[in-house]
Amino acid sequence: MAMATLDHMSAGDGEPDRRLRVPVGAPRVVTGARTRSIWQSQLLLCAVVLVVVLVMLALQPAQFSTGTFAIGAGGVIGLTVVTLVFPWHRVGRPIVVLVPFLDILAIGVMQWDAGFALDFLWAFPVVWLGSFFSIWAIMLGVGGIGATMLLSAMLTDADSRTMVAYIVAFLSLAFLALATSISARQTRAFKQLLRRQTAKLQDSLHGVSAQRRRVSQMFNALDIGVARLSARGQVLALNETLVRLYGLDPEDIDQPGAAVEYDEQGGTAIPQSRRPLTRARRGETLDDERVWLFDGEGEWRALSVSTRVLPAGLDEDTTILYLVHDVTALIESERTREKLATVVSHELRNPLTVIAGHTELALDDVDDAPQLAEHLRVISGAATRMDALIAELLTHARGGFSAEPAWTAVDLTELLRLSLESFAPTAEARGVRLTADIESGLLVDGDAFRLRQVIDNVLSNAIKYTGADGSVRLVARTVEHSALIEVSDTGMGIDADDLGHVFEPYFRARSAQDSGVGGTGLGMGIVREILVAHRGEIGLESTVGKGTLVRMRIPLSDAWVLI
Repeated sequence: MAMATLDHMSAGDGEPDRRLRVPVGAPRVVTGARTRSIWQSQLLLCAVVLVVVLVMLALQPAQFSTGTFAIGAGGVIGLTVVTLVFPWHRVGRPIVVLVPFLDILAIGVMQWDAGFALDFLWAFPVVWLGSFFSIWAIMLGVGGIGATMLLSAMLTDADSRTMVAYIVAFLSLAFLALATSISARQTRAFKQLLRRQTAKLQDSLHGVSAQRRRVSQMFNALDIGVARLSARGQVLALNETLVRLYGLDPEDIDQPGAAVEYDEQGGTAIPQSRRPLTRARRGETLDDERVWLFDGEGEWRALSVSTRVLPAGLDEDTTILYLVHDVTALIESERTREKLATVVSHELRNPLTVIAGHTELALDDVDDAPQLAEHLRVISGAATRMDALIAELLTHARGGFSAEPAWTAVDLTELLRLSLESFAPTAEARGVRLTADIESGLLVDGDAFRLRQVIDNVLSNAIKYTGADGSVRLVARTVEHSALIEVSDTGMGIDADDLGHVFEPYFRARSAQDSGVGGTGLGMGIVREILVAHRGEIGLESTVGKGTLVRMRIPLSDAWVLI
């Protein structure tokens, strides 16, 4: 048997008409909002008329002898039968409005020769007109009632008392029609407003639901484990990453998962009372707590666990976010970097040791060659500084950053002079003229080794990227309680678009790449970091084909004390 369905049709009065389709062969009953309204209004009038007829039969049976009462009552009853079988969903409002008009006429016939007033029966069609039809239909209906009353008064030669009764009844019915119309209009306006508000509310609820779905999708798409906890420690939500990471049952999160937390890889299992989630549920604050997880697949995972407090909103209490990052790859990377640094430092230190040793031996045999001895001392100093750089590289690779630098008073003038002496042979070999104008007594507070690294990097770049017959000039002087160091060259220069990226790690300007000169792109970034650590600053000016000017400022010792 086919399933019943609902069809919506226009009823002509602003409300949908719903027809219930039933299987073929079953009794066909057609109902709708309009049809039910007509039935209710007409059946109510018919019921009152039937009661009046029964009372008349019991108390004044002679009233039926005139015939008008019976004709009017029969008209109401017959019209009611018609309304019950007529297909109202197929006609428009002009046909429907005939029903209350015919009721008004039938009631007028009933009370024509009645021995008592039946004016109250007109209240039923009047209320019907006022509830569902326009003001013109109401005026026409009330006017018809007034005309009936006037005609009855004229034909029966009514006295003044009867006329007053007619007038009072007419005014009452007119007022009832007007009040009903106003109330119906207000009710319809309220319904329309309610429907609009309901539609807006449904749209808002739909938007909230869609937003919640998107948030839930984003919540589950995160590659970090997230749990939302109440202020009392109740788990409100878990994302899929956390459930998968710990092998939890999302339907019963209080059950132990397939994974076990350890204090370190291959170490001791953490007791339930000390596990990060248990501590977070107790209200403890966690910040990058490291644990090792042995998951259900037999793999070790390093986890970083933290908590974040979400302040209370308008409609919710304070909640806590429990965040779990899988840092296994980071730990493995740190181990690989440490191992690589150890290997590199070991392999580099071996040849450096040989260089330093043979340099010392050579110095013992060149007492009669002072110029050669000077060159050997420069080589020995460079080997010593390179060994210190390798040691620092190894320390940084193992995470051994020093909290406080070992600063001392540094004679910047002497530092600049030593750096110039080191690079003088290189500049001469490349055909670059190296000049300097250094003010004496430039004393700063800082790390001499680091500051020498700054000067060497800048001078090395200037000489490296300056062609034969070019020049590099170093100027150092005091400017406003700071040591101002300027290194200018007549080299290839840097394009304006690349100038802002010079301090970025591994960045090399296009002019440097096109020159074929090797480099890593790390030097200038290291220079800026060291200067910033010394409360200094650095700036660049450059023009392609004309050269580059590097300007550095470092506070002098007396200025530093004042700060």
